Amino acid sequence: MSGQIDPFIHGKLLAFRGRFRWLVLLRGLCCGLLVFLGGLLVLALADWLIVMDDHTRYALSGAVYLAGLLVTWFMCVRLLLRVVDEHELAVMIEQEEPVLRTKLLSAVELSGDSEGMDSNVFRRKAQQHVIEDLRGMDMGRLLPGKLVQAWVIAATVVVLTTGVMVVFDSGRTLLIRALVPMANIDRVSRNKIAILVPESGDASVPENDTLALQIKVTGPALEELPLLETKVVGDEESDERRVFMDPTDGKGGQEFTSSIAMARDEIQYRIHAGDAVSRWFTLRSVPRPLVISFEKKFTFPKYTGRTAVKLREETGDLITLSGTEVELTVHLDQPAATAALHLVTETQTNKLDFAQAAKPTQW
Repeated sequence: MSGQIDPFIHGKLLAFRGRFRWLVLLRGLCCGLLVFLGGLLVLALADWLIVMDDHTRYALSGAVYLAGLLVTWFMCVRLLLRVVDEHELAVMIEQEEPVLRTKLLSAVELSGDSEGMDSNVFRRKAQQHVIEDLRGMDMGRLLPGKLVQAWVIAATVVVLTTGVMVVFDSGRTLLIRALVPMANIDRVSRNKIAILVPESGDASVPENDTLALQIKVTGPALEELPLLETKVVGDEESDERRVFMDPTDGKGGQEFTSSIAMARDEIQYRIHAGDAVSRWFTLRSVPRPLVISFEKKFTFPKYTGRTAVKLREETGDLITLSGTEVELTVHLDQPAATAALHLVTETQTNKLDFAQAAKPTQW
């Protein structure tokens, strides 16, 4: 149809459509930002005021994402994907400009194939009247920016508020927890939790050993003892436990201890104390070093006349003549930091430290 419309009229229709699509895009983006960032700010505030469980935070964050997507779709994307023809554009322009009421739409309809019912002179004359009315008409006046001004101002306020929060560490943490609810970070709180043992919180623990956990809690007085939450990683069956920690005597009620029994699987733990919830820490279970073999060098007393003997056996038993010097080397299945030998007698136990040999697996 546009091939028979006067080029000037057609240009004005395209200019109006471009202006309309731009305003729709601007309004849609502002609405999307307003809902999404506004929802994150509200969720961050709720996370600061209320100690929520993980599943609640996940659900609320998902609702914020969903609301932002739906608003952006209905207020922007869906409207931009819709094809607006010349008839609709003419009706929209006439609604904004009373001078063109019924004229522009008639000119567009007459430009169609009327099967000889209207003369070309009549069509041209009708379009000429419309051209005179359209001449000098600014689309910015028909669709002024103030139509979306409120949305732009609201979105700007939300963006600036978000920017101010990002400047501060606590505000940035709150926004990250709202934006990425599964991020492993501490909750922003008045109480503060410090892991004393193990020093960094994460540690490698020998298999079937017990880890002594020690923490320090500062801030407002606690109404109840800190809670230790643990879960086994990689276990098909969920094995989650919660136990209260014990206060350490003589520490002013700020330090607490507990123990974690290690098996073969990794264990993750975190602490709840007052309004504070720590991040998840990981304890990795490592097998204990195993002695593969014992290398024994026997240097016999001179009176025996025997030369030195060197053996390598799987057992560590030492059976020899009195006065014989024995140089013992143990071979381990993995590197070790230290090694010691305990000599147990009827009266006492002596500890002898090994010296590292050529390799970390030899002592």
